[in-house]
Amino acid sequence: MKGIVFRELCPFRVQALLQEYQEGEGLLGRLVQIKDGDKLVIGRVVDFRRFPASLEEHDQVSFREETVLDIELLTALSGGVRVPLNFPIKHLSEVEFLKEFPLESTAYTGYLGHFWGTNIKAPLILQDFQTLKEAYHFFVAGQTGSGKSTLVQMLLALYNKLNPRMNFLILDTFGEFTASFKGKRELFLHLKDVWNGDVEIYTPPKNLALETIKDVIGRFLNSALEGSSGKCVVLDLTLYKAGGDPVALRTEYVRETLRQLYNAGLELYRRSGNLNLNTLVVLEEAHNYVPNRTDDDETTVLSNEIVKYFIETKDFGIGWMCITTLPSNVRREVFDHSRVKFIGMGLTSRPDAELLKEAFGSEFFNIYRLFPDPLDPLSPKKEFCFAISGPITILSRQSPEFITVFSSKEEFIKANWEEG
Repeated sequence: MKGIVFRELCPFRVQALLQEYQEGEGLLGRLVQIKDGDKLVIGRVVDFRRFPASLEEHDQVSFREETVLDIELLTALSGGVRVPLNFPIKHLSEVEFLKEFPLESTAYTGYLGHFWGTNIKAPLILQDFQTLKEAYHFFVAGQTGSGKSTLVQMLLALYNKLNPRMNFLILDTFGEFTASFKGKRELFLHLKDVWNGDVEIYTPPKNLALETIKDVIGRFLNSALEGSSGKCVVLDLTLYKAGGDPVALRTEYVRETLRQLYNAGLELYRRSGNLNLNTLVVLEEAHNYVPNRTDDDETTVLSNEIVKYFIETKDFGIGWMCITTLPSNVRREVFDHSRVKFIGMGLTSRPDAELLKEAFGSEFFNIYRLFPDPLDPLSPKKEFCFAISGPITILSRQSPEFITVFSSKEEFIKANWEEG
């Protein structure tokens, strides 16, 4: 694809006239590059339209179509350094698809896949919370089968690889993380194959009493104080053989665990202002713990406590990763206070569609709707696509990035272990 800029609509948007194009090739959502003097501007096609144009040749009038692209400008680089997008784009500047990523990787760069519609690896900056001096909260959503579990396990593996002092507390409702660390089930990735450090797996109440949770959480506090390798604790909350009311028992264990974690983070914050707990909490099936609506008193109490922790623990170095199918099933505070959002396919019905439009704009939604369904029998291949927004992205802190997740464990390993 090639085109030329002919109009600047506003400081962060231009229009380009398409000159060369392979018919049927995807345009919407594709990343493009514009060379403007010594600067390289990267943008995204957010709209296109065709106009009939008349041609007068030898006293005859014929018609052809012109295609105009609306391009959102994401970032500008000069000499490999980001520069402000505070300059007008020159008319007749050339536009073409982005060919390669123009920035070097860092010690905190990781890859989950490629920029959507390209073979270019999409870099993410994955720094631990001690380095950042604060924690990030993550929100992961998408319909069943959208690839949430695959994406989260890759993301955890990368954070562990790049940040050996980072702690992880995984509240595992379905047992999938437990199986991943034990090498059981048929999964995209077994975390046991790539994880650095010891992993403690508990199956309440079989081998973890409520009274001993404080000791388990205390090891997170000690690792932060000592600067030692991070800890990983998995609570297998499937409770298949627990007896009694499994929902009530699970609520009790989650509540006590998060209370102890909050207290440990607060203690460290008060004891040492330049340290934090450096802990990521993974809350699978978040709608079970912070539902948008519930008539159960115990769940209401737990939900209120989690929202309180969610808002307050950023400075303590406690980040949250809430995983759910539909954002509308989780309390709005959780979505709003999550700086990093991963949005998988399938959220095209109200009220989730309205939430996405409100958060990212209607143009985002037009691109998002193009995400393929991995279970579609007519699709030529199985692809998991996600929109990612937040400070771990590198092209723009204002607009989400669109990626296609790696299609195999081998591709993921090669991109992050062998080529890194």
